Amino acid sequence: MDYLGLNHLGWMRRVTHRGTDLLPGLLADTARLARLEEGQVFGAERLRALGCIPNEYLYYYYYCTREAVRAILDAPQTRGSSSATSRPPSTARRSATPAARSTSGAARTTSARPPT
Repeated sequence: MDYLGLNHLGWMRRVTHRGTDLLPGLLADTARLARLEEGQVFGAERLRALGCIPNEYLYYYYYCTREAVRAILDAPQTRGSSSATSRPPSTARRSATPAARSTSGAARTTSARPPT
């Protein structure tokens, strides 16, 4: 995969398998694009015009803020609800084990630093 950008600001420019770039075929297939979140957000024509697949968060950059807010408000469900229902059950819900809870019942955080 050839990804240009950083974190939530990036574009997928190439997806190769055994030396073949699969992105042109994906961009040409409206039905397949419609199954991708980015295809639903940007539309097939915009993705084809770009020649790449931007991260969904770039929606706010490409579209006027008012249009973005209106689309969010008019959506049948929130992005969080959509993400939770599209993931496998094992990743959609997480529960802390009793060992991961403090005496007050809140989840504990640990330092990422190794012990000295």
